[in-house]
Amino acid sequence: MLKQRLLTAFILIPLVIWGILGLSTHYMSLALTAILAVAAWEWSALMGLKDTFSRMAYVLVQGTLLPFAMQFFEAMPFVVLGGALIWWFGAMVWLGTSDGEAVAAGTGEVILQGLVGIVVLQPMWIALVTVHANGVLGAQLLLYLLIIVSGADSGAYMFGRLWGKNRLAPKISPGKTWEGAYGAIFATLLFSAAGVWWFGLKGTMIVGFVLLSVATVMFSIVGDLWESLLKRRRDLKDSGSILPGHGGILDRIDSLTAAAPVFCLGMMLQGFIE
Repeated sequence: MLKQRLLTAFILIPLVIWGILGLSTHYMSLALTAILAVAAWEWSALMGLKDTFSRMAYVLVQGTLLPFAMQFFEAMPFVVLGGALIWWFGAMVWLGTSDGEAVAAGTGEVILQGLVGIVVLQPMWIALVTVHANGVLGAQLLLYLLIIVSGADSGAYMFGRLWGKNRLAPKISPGKTWEGAYGAIFATLLFSAAGVWWFGLKGTMIVGFVLLSVATVMFSIVGDLWESLLKRRRDLKDSGSILPGHGGILDRIDSLTAAAPVFCLGMMLQGFIE
């Protein structure tokens, strides 16, 4: 398993870096659309859909809504990103009250989780494309976003293994601890210090950049826990098997579903991107 994880990471990491720094936003958006399609396919299983036709129909719905969501974002960007932020605050409350037990996928549950999938995946796509669309700076900021999210995950793992005692969400993800969360924040502070130097920030921009980085990572933890909850409700270990040793696409981007809209909103409010 470890060999598979390392091999997959060895292939994916250079590919992702090349895509972010080397592709135009047009082609980047196409690549992200393909990723969203696979994520929607996996999400349909978390909804409780089992037959291929229903799952493909859900992927088609996500794809059809995407251009309309982008048009709405272009008209009212802060409504879309602010709405996503409100949703993730609500998800945080939901996580705090959930017992993590598997539930039957009745019609109401399927519809609810289908709508949630739209609210989760579409703003993430919009945020990633929007950040990347700001030239060289945008590409570098998008790469920075991925670095702090993955770096925070590594920090959480290290702190959790060394000092983890108090479980963060025992009914949803027993392996995560508060000590691990502190490790994620610690790693983020280190990466944000490097980011301040790289982007040449000064004065109050430093404070805003660091605080946004920490907030982004805190929400990334919520995104991760949310997918863990859905997998528990469907009694699934992974969202898919497309990435050997890692599971599905959703297993890799679950943190980004919450982190990307928060990061994009913060970047816009601080004037880093348009």
